[in-house]
Amino acid sequence: MSDPIVIDRRGSTPIVADGSMQIELARRGYAERPSARYNLTTPMVVERIHHDFLAAGATLLQSNT
Repeated sequence: MSDPIVIDRRGSTPIVADGSMQIELARRGYAERPSARYNLTTPMVVERIHHDFLAAGATLLQSNT
Protein backbone atom coordinates (compact mmCIF):
# COMPACT_ATOMS: atom_id res chain seq x y z
CA MET A 1 0.00 0.00 0.00
CA SER A 2 1.46 3.35 -0.97
CA ASP A 3 1.34 6.56 1.02
CA PRO A 4 -1.14 8.92 -0.72
CA ILE A 5 0.96 11.97 0.23
CA VAL A 6 4.16 10.71 -1.39
CA ILE A 7 4.32 11.16 -5.15
CA ASP A 8 6.80 9.17 -7.23
CA ARG A 9 8.51 11.71 -9.49
CA ARG A 10 11.53 9.63 -10.51
CA GLY A 11 12.16 9.96 -14.20
CA SER A 12 9.87 12.95 -14.66
CA THR A 13 10.62 16.66 -14.49
CA PRO A 14 13.35 17.94 -12.16
CA ILE A 15 12.51 18.40 -8.50
CA VAL A 16 12.89 22.03 -7.41
CA ALA A 17 13.28 22.62 -3.67
CA ASP A 18 12.02 25.66 -1.81
CA GLY A 19 14.32 28.34 -0.42
CA SER A 20 15.45 29.12 3.10
CA MET A 21 12.54 29.72 5.47
CA GLN A 22 14.86 31.60 7.87
CA ILE A 23 15.97 34.04 5.17
CA GLU A 24 12.45 34.52 3.81
CA LEU A 25 11.04 35.19 7.29
CA ALA A 26 13.79 37.76 7.94
CA ARG A 27 13.13 39.39 4.55
CA ARG A 28 9.48 39.82 5.60
CA GLY A 29 10.41 41.33 8.96
CA TYR A 30 10.35 38.21 11.14
CA ALA A 31 14.01 37.96 12.11
CA GLU A 32 13.80 36.34 15.58
CA ARG A 33 15.46 32.98 16.02
CA PRO A 34 14.70 30.15 16.05
CA SER A 35 12.47 30.49 13.01
CA ALA A 36 10.43 27.43 14.06
CA ARG A 37 8.85 29.67 16.72
CA TYR A 38 6.78 31.27 13.96
CA ASN A 39 5.00 27.95 13.38
CA LEU A 40 3.20 28.66 16.67
CA THR A 41 3.10 32.46 16.80
CA THR A 42 2.29 33.34 13.17
CA PRO A 43 1.41 30.13 11.30
CA MET A 44 -0.32 32.06 8.51
CA VAL A 45 2.99 33.78 7.65
CA VAL A 46 4.75 30.41 7.41
CA GLU A 47 1.90 29.03 5.29
CA ARG A 48 2.01 32.09 3.00
CA ILE A 49 5.75 31.61 2.46
CA HIS A 50 5.20 27.95 1.53
CA HIS A 51 2.50 29.02 -0.95
CA ASP A 52 4.83 31.65 -2.40
CA PHE A 53 7.59 29.06 -2.87
CA LEU A 54 5.09 26.83 -4.73
CA ALA A 55 3.99 29.76 -6.89
CA ALA A 56 7.65 30.40 -7.73
CA GLY A 57 7.99 26.84 -9.04
CA ALA A 58 9.09 24.76 -6.05
CA THR A 59 7.94 21.15 -6.16
CA LEU A 60 9.51 20.13 -2.84
CA LEU A 61 8.79 21.93 0.44
CA GLN A 62 10.78 21.42 3.63
CA SER A 63 9.17 21.79 7.03
CA ASN A 64 10.04 24.80 9.16
CA THR A 65 11.34 22.89 12.19
